[in-house]
Amino acid sequence: MLIPADLQRERKLLRIRQSKGFKDRVVPISEKLIGIVDTYLKHYKPERYLFEGQYSGSSYCASSLNKVFNEVVKRAGLKSEVTLNGLRHSYATHLLESGRI
Repeated sequence: MLIPADLQRERKLLRIRQSKGFKDRVVPISEKLIGIVDTYLKHYKPERYLFEGQYSGSSYCASSLNKVFNEVVKRAGLKSEVTLNGLRHSYATHLLESGRI
């Protein structure tokens, strides 16, 4: 679960704790994404997690994230099977192709 302190604005990085294989990871993020997250933080004022669930201080659950993602895929009219895991892999591929990792 991400907490606001995981966003390292000055370095344009996001720290992901205990990800796959229980390893910590650091991923680059854009200035635009930092601005979007800052706007979100000002509006919603999360207590504990960067993105909180239905109740203040609780984490956003994976099933809710999947439901939102699937609805966006449906609205976008994508015909091929798209998953959150595939999105993660494509992000890493784009970073490799651009020479950023």
